[in-house]
Amino acid sequence: MTSWVVASVLVLAATTLLAQFWRWAAGPSPIRLNSPAAVRNALEILLTNGAGGARMRFQVASNPGVRVDVVKRIKAHGDVRLRIVVEKTRKMSSEYDRLAQAIREAVPPAELEAVPNGRERFEMELGVDVVSIERLVRAAVEKGLGLSLARDVVAYYDLVLIKNVPRLTGFDPL
Repeated sequence: MTSWVVASVLVLAATTLLAQFWRWAAGPSPIRLNSPAAVRNALEILLTNGAGGARMRFQVASNPGVRVDVVKRIKAHGDVRLRIVVEKTRKMSSEYDRLAQAIREAVPPAELEAVPNGRERFEMELGVDVVSIERLVRAAVEKGLGLSLARDVVAYYDLVLIKNVPRLTGFDPL
């Protein structure tokens, strides 16, 4: 009887490990961006279920190096903010100026900051205003790159939990 229990536990453990490996090997699942409401909903999930430093990456499907990030910052419990970030990298040097300019035109007080390693970075903190963030991401992609957010861009989460855990997310649902 004991050997049967041990064998069952080993089979269950191996199956679970194989399933986890399969999920990891498959990579992250893309987030559908087929409407402005879908983009806002995905940003709400980032806001409520994202841990500190969580991000949503909006990548051009045909060129994953070209992307706009929305990053969550937790200043204190209950004080969470979302930032839109466009970083000039080697893979994105020609698109960076167009992306930053499109966002700058949509919101005049945006800032261009230098980062320590010499690259340029465009950052703007927008608090929890997901409607404005959706509008700025759309402006960057559609006006800056001439692409469709729904058709040409895929989005992925980093550090977003399946369920909100307030001590990790800094966000208490009402």
